[in-house]
Amino acid sequence: MKIFLDTNIVIDYLTEREPWYFYSLAVIKKIRKNNDILCCSYLTYSTAEYILTRLKFPLEIRRKKLNIWNQLCQTTNIDSFIVKQSLNSSFKDLEDAIQYFSALNFGAETIIARNKKDFELSDITILEPEEFLK
Repeated sequence: MKIFLDTNIVIDYLTEREPWYFYSLAVIKKIRKNNDILCCSYLTYSTAEYILTRLKFPLEIRRKKLNIWNQLCQTTNIDSFIVKQSLNSSFKDLEDAIQYFSALNFGAETIIARNKKDFELSDITILEPEEFLK
């Protein structure tokens, strides 16, 4: 099964942001234990780098964290087709639309996000971390 993590879940994991770190770690462990495919979009990397920088993580630490993450996670594409789908969709937030269409085109069956409302228009199953862990 291909499981797409929304950016907030990845950032919770990389920054050990409380109170969500425990859930993000548990989600990642469950995905790996089940031999499911963990994925996120290219967009997640730039957003995570930005947040890590704002939180004053040194460059070496930021890159180490992102390199380790890159070994755990497959990266979904974002191309002009996905951007066009996103721009022409009914999603209110472009970033959410890009994440969604990137996951959809990768064949993800589930998106894990902290805010399901961001993906109300989804044809993919959307779960919050707590739901996924049950």
